[in-house]
Amino acid sequence: MNVLVTGGAGFLMSNVVRAWLMRDASARIIALDAVAPDGSHERFWDHGLSRVRAVVGDVRDAEMVADLIADGAIDCVVHGAALTHDDTREAADPSGYVRVNVEGTLAVLEAVRRCPTMRQFTYVSSGAVYGLDATAGAGGQQEDGPLDPQELYGITKRAAEDIVLRYSALFGLDVRVIRLSALFGPMERVTGARSSTSTPFLAAQCAASRTPLVVSASALDLGRDILSAEDAAVGVCDVTRAPGTRHRVYNVASGRFTTLRMMLSHLTDALPALEIATQADSADDARGRRGRAAEADVGPALGRFNAYCCSRVKAEFGWTSRPLSQQLESYARWLRADGAPNGPF
Repeated sequence: MNVLVTGGAGFLMSNVVRAWLMRDASARIIALDAVAPDGSHERFWDHGLSRVRAVVGDVRDAEMVADLIADGAIDCVVHGAALTHDDTREAADPSGYVRVNVEGTLAVLEAVRRCPTMRQFTYVSSGAVYGLDATAGAGGQQEDGPLDPQELYGITKRAAEDIVLRYSALFGLDVRVIRLSALFGPMERVTGARSSTSTPFLAAQCAASRTPLVVSASALDLGRDILSAEDAAVGVCDVTRAPGTRHRVYNVASGRFTTLRMMLSHLTDALPALEIATQADSADDARGRRGRAAEADVGPALGRFNAYCCSRVKAEFGWTSRPLSQQLESYARWLRADGAPNGPF
């Protein structure tokens, strides 16, 4: 199967490229991104690098995307190009989210629906579409919602989902929508499209620089559903490569609520050089704890911060994530091989 992966040089999508190369020895992949891959990508894709064609371009260019589909004899598109949430960027350039996340999706859909030989489209969405609604229940956040995004990232991802599903109805496209929980893992970095980072990423920086990871005591029992990008990429591949699906929308997540306390316990095992410094909150800290660097992945157990129900993806494709300890150990191995995000590991 030949695949066009948009956002192919980004954090998650570079993992999708790698997972696809590993699962399909004959696949050829076009990795489209606004920036060119670097040495880390070449090492990450090493086992199948000759089967990857990296293209630098704008996903809003429907004609260019259509040419790539035709020239590469593409069988399906996995669309993951997006701007992720950042408070500063959202205030400075709110229309950027619409341009990339909505207009970019629309342009790729236009290219797909005009190609008579290629009808399959996977949209990589986010649990940000769930917002902070408290009605998910004990079984975790299900795909049926409710959907109540607060930030422009989640708002534009939901809008793009609706457009994808409508294009399917109008033009007979075979579409699959995948909602991901929070991610960490190989190839995570600060880029023009991604500026907020995970707790494991911050922990790796601290371990590399031999500085303590500072956390506030009140955040230790907060958390969220968090997953390695390696496991998420396998889920994306499994859903996309299936000849057919029973649903249109799938959660791909750990299915577990992981507190910061649990995360730190596993991180100190995976990163022996990591030192944790816990401090009491001031009143201001308690009100604004989600802005603290060492607590990038914690929140209340509501909506997008709840555990996600993954029964659909498990029942149809047999996909489940590895235990968190194994995910973090795999991340640590990659760090040792490729270098920590803040210097030698």
